[in-house]
This record gives sequence, C-alpha cells and structure tokens, in this order.
Amino acid sequence: MAKLRPDFSFEREGRPLSAWLMDLVADDPRSRLRAGDVLYGMWFGVPYAHTDLADLDWDEYGRNPGQNERFGRAVREAVAGRDFPLAGFARRLIIADLAKQHEWRRFRRKSRERAAAERDEVAEAIVRRLADAGDAPDRRAENRRLAVALCPSLDGRDDVEAIHQADFAVHLVVGAVDAALLVDRPALRAWRNLDVLRRIGPPAIEFAPSLIDDLDACGESHGFKGAAALGSIGRDDPAVVAALLGRLRSGTAPLQFHVAACLYHAGPALAGRLDEAVELLIELTRSDEGPSYHVTEALGSVGRGREDALGRLLEMASCKPPRWIADPSGPDGRSDGTMYERGQGLTALRFFPRFASHVVPVLIEAMDSFEEYDPDWTYNGAYGRICHTLAALGPEGAAAVPRLVAYLEGYLRQLQNGREDNDDWPKAVFRALAGIGPTAAAALPVLEALRCDREAENGSGEPSPLDRSDDLDGAILAIRG
Repeated sequence: MAKLRPDFSFEREGRPLSAWLMDLVADDPRSRLRAGDVLYGMWFGVPYAHTDLADLDWDEYGRNPGQNERFGRAVREAVAGRDFPLAGFARRLIIADLAKQHEWRRFRRKSRERAAAERDEVAEAIVRRLADAGDAPDRRAENRRLAVALCPSLDGRDDVEAIHQADFAVHLVVGAVDAALLVDRPALRAWRNLDVLRRIGPPAIEFAPSLIDDLDACGESHGFKGAAALGSIGRDDPAVVAALLGRLRSGTAPLQFHVAACLYHAGPALAGRLDEAVELLIELTRSDEGPSYHVTEALGSVGRGREDALGRLLEMASCKPPRWIADPSGPDGRSDGTMYERGQGLTALRFFPRFASHVVPVLIEAMDSFEEYDPDWTYNGAYGRICHTLAALGPEGAAAVPRLVAYLEGYLRQLQNGREDNDDWPKAVFRALAGIGPTAAAALPVLEALRCDREAENGSGEPSPLDRSDDLDGAILAIRG
C-alpha cells in the first residue's frame, strides 16, 4: 500500500488559505467545523486534521521541518492581502476565541461538578466497606481505594477535554495574526488577550496605561499576569520605562519583583535608560533578604552583553562558604542562602554567550560544588540547571564538553554494571550537548554507545531510526550537523 504523502501547501479542495480563514469565522457551524479540519491539517502538514497518521510517509515529512512556522507566515500574508476583509475577520476571530474560552470554562465547571458527585458516591460505598473490613490487609486495600476516589490523579483520571479541531484552529490562527488584530482596537481592548499583546509588542503601546494600573493594583499578590505584555509593549517607550524604573527604585518589595518581571521581558532596549536599570538591579541583588528570582533574571536579560551585570552574576554563581538562614521547610529548620543565590546566578548566566570564556569555567566548577535545592531542576538527570545554561550558550559552551563526556562515560559504565537508568537518564546532559552542536564532536562515541546499550536493553533487532524528538537521538543528530 502506497504511503500518504504530507501536504505542506496552503490550498485544499482548490480553495486558498484566505477562503478557509473566512470559513473559520462563518455563521454556519458546518463551515466552521470543516475549516477547522482543513486549517489544523495545514498547520501540521497533512491534508486534514482527521488524516490517519499511521499511513503518513514520515521520512518525507521529516525532510521538511518547520511547517508550523510556515503556516504562521502564510496566515499573516493571507490577512494582509488587498482583498481580504481584515476588519470583519479580526472581530469575528476575537469573538470566536472568547466563545471558545467561555465554553471551556463551562465544560470544566460541569466536569468538576460531575466528577465530585461521582467521587462522593464512590467514597460513601468505600467508607461503608471500610467500617466492615476486618483484618489489616482489607483495611489497607479500602484505604487505597478511598485515596484514589478522592484524588483522581492517582488513577490517571482528569477533566481534560479533547478540544474540537475548529477551536484549536482558532487558537492557531490567533497565534499567527498578532498585529493584524490592531485593525479592530475596540474589540482587542475588550478581549485583552495578554499573550497576543505580548507578541504584538510596541505597536500596542496604547494598552500600556491599563497594564500599569494592573501592576499597581497587584500589590502584595504573588504574580502580575501582565508582566510579559507590559515589558514587550513598553520596552522602547520612555514613559513606560520611566514608570517601571520609578517603581523599581522606590516601590514595595513585591512591586519591585513584579517590575523586575516586566524588565525581564523588555530586555536591554529601555529607551536609553539601560545604565540606570542595570545599576538598580545590581543593587537589589544585594538585598539583606537575598536576591529574588525575578530580579536576578531581569539582571541577566537587561544586562546581557554588559561586563558589570556579568561580574555581579559571576559573583553570585561562584563557590562560597554557606550562609545559613532560618527556613522551617529546610532540613533542621534552616537552608543555605549561598546555594540559593548561586542557583539563580548559574541560571542567569545563560544570557552571556559572548563571555563564555568567563562563564563556562564557573559552570564546570559548579558541577562539583553546587548542590541543587529545587526538585524541578532534577527531573532530567544530573546538572539540570547547569546544562540548561550550557545549552543556551550554544557552540560557545564547547569547553565544557570534556567534563560532560567524562560524566556520560561514568554513567555508561554503571549501566553496564547493572545500574538501573530509571529516574536519572541524563536528558539535561544530552540537551546541553545538542545545544553546543558540532563542536561537541568528542561526545559522539559515548552517545552512540549509550544508544547501543539502550537498543540492546529494549531487545531491538535492527537499530531503530534516529528520532529528533528523543533527547539522546537529538544530541547525536545535532552534533552530526
């Protein structure tokens, strides 16, 4: 049977992309559903969303990566066409997205209510059996059933809806058009989609005052949801930059953290006030309470390429004696403030590939002396935080390759001696080597040996094709170029 070829074009059934975009926001529900099927298929690179991917020629598909980006460009070109009714389309698209969000919230509410009623009924039956249970094993079994009933995640249940293809197509198109939506500013103002405003950036400057009002109203709360949008919109605007730096200088600590998050997304533009911003951020990293995550990240983002910002981050990331602080959640009621500061500095050094000769030695030393305190950085094996920074440095991180190779060689020896690879498969190291690319050629032998060991463990006969989405295979492919 002949395999199905991918379809990377933006025409279906003799109709162009622009026609399918208008059908996506048509009054007729059947037209919307059909357009969703087509547009979702275009985004993926197959004829329709309902295409059976088991029949797809994956080799040909893999030779043409980047269909998602091509789809986005094609959508922007289509809506910019001279004959495309952009104003009406923009309003209808915004309304469609609002309707999708409303329907999702309604579904989630009803699903939670239904699940709660089901759990109550199951729990009552289990409690009755628990009361009648005799010996300890019976009681333990009923306790486990009760836990599963009350915590659906324990048995894999959740309330995630299979999003309809038309709704997903609306999501894809919204993510592509961006600045074109400014054609209908009243609708955009009512919609106030923060992610869209972030992607539009400076052309959406008229939305900055309301976002600043939200920033001030945020007060002591944990997060400011508009940080990315405000930073992106206001990065070149003198009034917005002045407003942010004024609050950074004299605001409360929570407000300073929110402002720092805005500056992180703004980057180093800042309407000619970069020196002032870097000086303020460096000063805040020396706070008596220790630097905050947002402040350190902002210093890296705003100060990228600057030696003063780099110097402070290297100082934070370097090996120093412990500084014990009271911490009820830490071992023995205390934690090491120095290690917390080092972790932030090590992460923020990813913004400085131009200074890799200063950065990489600190990262290599940290592989021996830094103790990870955040479990989120341990999910991908050893050196998660450090490897994340190395991957961001790209080819400039090549000086770390011998150290990474030595780790993988030791890891391979332990595997061959019977060690289980369950939770410490070194994905982070693979990703660092993939980021470094062809200059990490010295790692190829051990990567290929690890792959052979995995294939043998899986009982494969013929070697399976390299899969770019797999971390180990992706590293091999990246190094091969």
